[in-house]
Amino acid sequence: MKMNLEAWVVMLIMLICGALLILVGQADFQFLKIDIGSVLANVGAYVIFVGALNWIFEYYAKKTLIAEISNTTVGLSEIIQSGIERYYHNSKKIDFEDSLRHANDVSILFSYSPRFIDDYGSILLGRIEDGASVTLNFLGRDSNTLLLMLKLGWDEDSVNAAFTKIERFKSTASDGVKGSCVVNFVDAIPRYSLVKIDKEMYVIFSTCGNHRQEVPALKIKFGSPMWSFFDSDIRGLAAHA
Repeated sequence: MKMNLEAWVVMLIMLICGALLILVGQADFQFLKIDIGSVLANVGAYVIFVGALNWIFEYYAKKTLIAEISNTTVGLSEIIQSGIERYYHNSKKIDFEDSLRHANDVSILFSYSPRFIDDYGSILLGRIEDGASVTLNFLGRDSNTLLLMLKLGWDEDSVNAAFTKIERFKSTASDGVKGSCVVNFVDAIPRYSLVKIDKEMYVIFSTCGNHRQEVPALKIKFGSPMWSFFDSDIRGLAAHA
């Protein structure tokens, strides 16, 4: 990084002053038993040292420091603008109960897992009874994606048990309620799972195989570009039901 003119002037003045103090300090004179020459020489050396540090910082360290600050700032800015509000290392640690108890509009997407229904089914039924709109999206039992998953080793008994739970919930939720409950069985390729509760959205990653591990998730800021993308994607699933 090139030094500006002011920085050069300051550095040269410090070096000249330091050199003059050292030169004057070579004289052997004392005042009140204080070796004035040594004091001036030491002060001159200090001034030169500070000037040298200033030159090193301006010419070398400042460039690296500014680059690091710039990269960090730009990176954080891009993350904030993208819409990522929070990161969860383990999606199973997310508790949706408080949000669901006051929800008016709920949409979810899972491949076939009924875990969300197991954990929050009674709350969903209560909200539907009070007039809330709930849309649940799952893979269809005969969808090409699910057939391929079974072919690759997913447990068929577990899948069948999951669909039994989902269909039972659909039947219960559709029986004499004030709100609406739509259960879509879609023929699509889910690349993520999603929970949308009014102005809250959580995108849950998926593994590429049927092995078990902690799966991370992101909370998406309402109105952000990522919110618009996922909201549009989840709404488009109805065309594949």
